[in-house]
Amino acid sequence: MGLNDELKEKSQFSRFKDVLWFDNILDKKIIVAGIGGIGSWLSLLLSRLGCKIYLYDFDRITPSNLGGQIFRTRDIGEYKTSVMRDIISEFSNAYSISMGKYTLKSPVTEIVFSCFDNMSGRKTLFDNWVKESKNFDNPIFIDGRLLIESWQIFCVTKDRIEQYREFLFKDSEVEELECTMKQTSHYAAMIASYMVAFLTNHLSEERQVPFYYEYIGPCNLINTNP
Repeated sequence: MGLNDELKEKSQFSRFKDVLWFDNILDKKIIVAGIGGIGSWLSLLLSRLGCKIYLYDFDRITPSNLGGQIFRTRDIGEYKTSVMRDIISEFSNAYSISMGKYTLKSPVTEIVFSCFDNMSGRKTLFDNWVKESKNFDNPIFIDGRLLIESWQIFCVTKDRIEQYREFLFKDSEVEELECTMKQTSHYAAMIASYMVAFLTNHLSEERQVPFYYEYIGPCNLINTNP
């Protein structure tokens, strides 16, 4: 029995181990860049699927983070990546590693999640992924953008690279929101769930994944036209 076969037989996977995409995600190396509202919930969900997660962020946890992120009151003042690694270990017994700030010299994996709250970090991550995408069989770059009661997801495959570049604005072009109108936990958890679902659909190799997906909560509206 190989390593993946042994992993697959763990009881924590017993309720979904025969689903179409599971063999393709088990033990897969995945970058999550930005461990805030989206990235913290996303990292936990990915860890429940047996992924190896590389956590990129350099911020410490503040009291204001508790309204939209997975962190606990006792985590205030600690680095997000270190705490997230401990949460993953406690809740999933999965592999993760704290990597600090993501830069142009940082590595890239076949699967990358952009959970940044700024465009410059998003662009750096994307540029690195584009350079290496030709070396991967089935690469995907999934970018989540979260507001207080709405969110957007971009799923970028090799054939969508130039289309996505149109949505990489400068930070100066993005309207700054009031501090009291930025984030809630239920919307952060919601977008994280959809981002994982789009990844599993991508890995099934038999399902379609949208380039763009937007949910506007007050209207209960779904939009797939960017």
